[in-house]
Amino acid sequence: MVASSGQDAGIWEVIGGGDRGGIIVREGQDLASAVVPQRLSTGAFVQGRELAGERLHYELLQGSGPASGWVSLRLKDKELLARRFGVKGPTDAQSPAANAPAALGDRRQSGGRYDKLDASELRRLCEAHGIHVDKLEVQECAGLLLEQIERLDRCSISELKHHLKQRGFAPPLGNQKEDLVNQVRDVLLWEQLQVAELVEACAERNLPIRGDERYEDLMQMLCYATWENRGLPMWRFPDLIVAYGVLDQFDSLNSKNLEELAAQCAKRGVPVEELPKREVLITRLQNVAIWDNLPTPELCAECEENGIPVESFTGQAEHLPIYKGQSRTYEDIDRRALVRQLIELLWLAPPPCEGGAPFEQIDPEKIVECMDTLALPPNPTSADLKRAYRTLALKHHPDKNPESAEEFKKISEAYEILSKYQTRSNAGAQGL
Repeated sequence: MVASSGQDAGIWEVIGGGDRGGIIVREGQDLASAVVPQRLSTGAFVQGRELAGERLHYELLQGSGPASGWVSLRLKDKELLARRFGVKGPTDAQSPAANAPAALGDRRQSGGRYDKLDASELRRLCEAHGIHVDKLEVQECAGLLLEQIERLDRCSISELKHHLKQRGFAPPLGNQKEDLVNQVRDVLLWEQLQVAELVEACAERNLPIRGDERYEDLMQMLCYATWENRGLPMWRFPDLIVAYGVLDQFDSLNSKNLEELAAQCAKRGVPVEELPKREVLITRLQNVAIWDNLPTPELCAECEENGIPVESFTGQAEHLPIYKGQSRTYEDIDRRALVRQLIELLWLAPPPCEGGAPFEQIDPEKIVECMDTLALPPNPTSADLKRAYRTLALKHHPDKNPESAEEFKKISEAYEILSKYQTRSNAGAQGL
């Protein structure tokens, strides 16, 4: 590889790191320099600023990852980046997204069939597709963005999911093509928006905004929101490979009928009511899938949060890395025993609440009676309510104490009534 430097070392596409959510970025040219926390996503395009042997100093054009840094062109015999000839780079170093190559289809053309359109006609076509040119960071990318969005309808479901995974986003529930097209379209648009417009996109989705977020921070918030919508805490897993594996399990569960779900619950020791509800069984099995795949520090934290003494469960050594912010040793933790303990808690979990009497029809005297039943303090929080239920349910559960069946029923009814009261009065954080 010939070394080069200056303002243009070509346009490059990240083709490696697909199994790890992208490739490693370092702060300096030296391989011993500090690693930047965020990876450069597979499928991203970068503008080379300096090429030194097998190391490239880049600026991000399109995709997610650090705005600049140093990356390796290959790892052993595996190519990590590929040069894309025939693609024009930005002429202004302050506009890193200018003339970014297409993310879908033929990526070797910078503008394609919209190159020769005048500005007013291009603007009209963009607005017909919901693209407001004035909101883009680099307005010269409008034609390219329009081409990307028009290609989406011709993509297969697997291709659309792949484009989301390249960027670290979770595909929507059901994997319907229309939903996938809409989500990929949103992501492509977000990648080109000005920061102020990204802030507005986050605010529309009720994401917490401080006001000093960078582009990378806002894109990460939007990405995390797609995982939250699927009920999966992606940030708790060691990498995206594990997170997408758990998401595949979620999709599999959502495709099963009630009988298949009940059989899987029985296999894992998960509780099933006499008249089970499909949504409740799916949620319980999803929790188990999460617990099975959490790194050991996160699994221990989950147990401790639920009152399970982790120190009591040591067994065959299972050496796992200590993750950022952790200083504890986890070599002897019996993971299977901890997961079994968490599953046992499902038997004591509060019953799923259903619709019932509206808030104004709940008798205040009944509220007082229910609070007495659960021995709650004045103004209990949602956490107090769950803790009180679990304590009494453990003591009076019919499986442990058959003579307490009526008391257990009374406890469950009290919890259900107070849960409805808290939800409808929006007092979950402040108390009843």
